[in-house]
Amino acid sequence: MEVSREIEFPVPPDEVWEALTDPEQLEEWFANDVELDLREGGAGIFRWED
Repeated sequence: MEVSREIEFPVPPDEVWEALTDPEQLEEWFANDVELDLREGGAGIFRWED
């Protein structure tokens, strides 16, 4: 299955990339706890509080 969505943000691309790849920023708006391995083949772990 594949899900895709296109969204335009009124900020420069580097700010969007940082918000998607910086665990501290992701914890501000997406999940409560984030672990990312940004290497090719790396994993992302996202945890939410109950």
